[in-house]
Amino acid sequence: MTHSGTTAQVTITAPVTTPIAVGADSITSSLTLANSTGPNRVFTGKKNPAIPAGGTAKLGPLTATPVVAGDKLNSYFAGTALKLVIFGVTVNCDAVTSQSPGSFVIS
Repeated sequence: MTHSGTTAQVTITAPVTTPIAVGADSITSSLTLANSTGPNRVFTGKKNPAIPAGGTAKLGPLTATPVVAGDKLNSYFAGTALKLVIFGVTVNCDAVTSQSPGSFVIS
């Protein structure tokens, strides 16, 4: 994760493989992270490299605004943590563990 001012960005590899090739910048993504010091932060974007058939989804950078100094971001367990829309099909992913080695802290 990187941040500058009130904007943070994250790039992730999702536990989703595609049965067919997916073009660059064609996956709409939304990642929710729980914030123990304030409101949850939602990272969104439509950024991905081209993915070959059978390839793993790589997403980002996804952007969240605003973030503030002191935000402590970790896995979101109260619903869908990661939502992908690929060719109009929605894929929902739930978090099963906390971030390792720990929360992302915005300084």
